[in-house]
Amino acid sequence: MNGLDQPQVPLYLDTTVLWRERLIAGLRATFPGRALCVPAIAHFERVRQLRLKLRDSFDPAEIRTFIETHDLTLVALDQQVADQIAKMAEWVDQHGQRWIPEWPEQRTDVAKTPCGQRCRLGDYAIAATAKVHGGILLSDDETLRTASNEYPDLFPQTVSSVQVGEVLHSCT
Repeated sequence: MNGLDQPQVPLYLDTTVLWRERLIAGLRATFPGRALCVPAIAHFERVRQLRLKLRDSFDPAEIRTFIETHDLTLVALDQQVADQIAKMAEWVDQHGQRWIPEWPEQRTDVAKTPCGQRCRLGDYAIAATAKVHGGILLSDDETLRTASNEYPDLFPQTVSSVQVGEVLHSCT
């Protein structure tokens, strides 16, 4: 079950998963005692996304309420995580990937993009947080899942929301 059957192993939620309230509620209902963690960078990205989307109607209290309602734990980016990101940066350099991907001309205005992202540094910081703390990363990012499978010493075990959904369905 990709480690999902081990409730003592915490799940770390990527930014893409923070949009999926029903999935998070299903995880909490199915695994009430399991730690569901939000890396600080995922929290930052989600707040930024909502600020861009909602503009003046954005209320930061909604995020705090969401975190409390679903009993999520915010996890800081500490020195160990920073060191892990540095190791990942070496991997990125060795494998010809870029921290800042090429963007088509029409996507150069960050404010017009859904998430306002131009680089993958946040993705690696989120993955590093899960790796350092011995958790499983829940992410729909294909690049992170591939890296997890090919380089398990460097990247955390990573599962998709589809895999989690199958587990939740089998438990009902």
